[in-house]
Amino acid sequence: MGGGDLNMKKSWHPLLIKNQERVWKEEQKALEEQKKLNQLRKEKEEERQLQELRQIQATVGGRREQERLDWMYAAGPNQSSSAKAEEMEDYLLGKKRVDSLIEQGTSMSILSADSKEIFSSISNPNANTYRDTQAKIREDPLFLIKKTEQANIKSIVSNPLKMREIQEDLHKERSKKYHKKRPFADSDDADSVRSIEQDRNNRSQKRSRESKIFEMMNDAKKISEERKKRVEKSTKEEYEEEKKLDEDRRRRGMQSDFLKNAYKSAYSSHSSIGLGERLQRHRGTSQKISRED
Repeated sequence: MGGGDLNMKKSWHPLLIKNQERVWKEEQKALEEQKKLNQLRKEKEEERQLQELRQIQATVGGRREQERLDWMYAAGPNQSSSAKAEEMEDYLLGKKRVDSLIEQGTSMSILSADSKEIFSSISNPNANTYRDTQAKIREDPLFLIKKTEQANIKSIVSNPLKMREIQEDLHKERSKKYHKKRPFADSDDADSVRSIEQDRNNRSQKRSRESKIFEMMNDAKKISEERKKRVEKSTKEEYEEEKKLDEDRRRRGMQSDFLKNAYKSAYSSHSSIGLGERLQRHRGTSQKISRED
């Protein structure tokens, strides 16, 4: 028999620990992806149900929720000139901000002088006026949040005492993090602490190495036991098969020996049966065959 399973030396063998670990990681990753997909489907289903409830409420006659961001999808002014079209495109792309115009209180002279309406709805023939657009922008919660954040930042920056307090807090937080990472960095025992940490790391590495060696020994023991069982099974099967073949040979040999002895006793020159008796037997057999015909 062979000296071991040579496939265990291949990097693709499924019984190797690293291959089993890789398969387990891929399975865990697939499970995480499936959980995320299920969560997204659940959220989509909840949004769809909420939208259906709103539509049913609107059809029954209830109060329909007003969309506060419909001005974002409004159509631009009369684009008779290329300059006006480029100006509106800058506003839509975010290169220019609308809130600056609102804060300055300008009348948006960059738009067409003929039309007093700035954002006209695509689907609604009743266009929104400039005042309606301003009201919608002022009522936008995101705009209000950004505006309050900017005001708070501006007030903090303009206050030197507040800035000094913030800087001191940041310095304390950084020093705390540094001391947590290196508790004895400023003391004389830094070398001893480093040696202790190194010993701890060495012990952990030794434990991990011993655990890996123990796992490898267990795997090798399992493989040797399985190989021993396979060898015993194949040996037993070969023994049974050889035994059957011997019995068949012995049976065939006994039959052939009997036929040889009978033939010799009947037809050999040393046979005790004479020629007359043989002819008489042959005559009786031929008469029997003729009667049957």
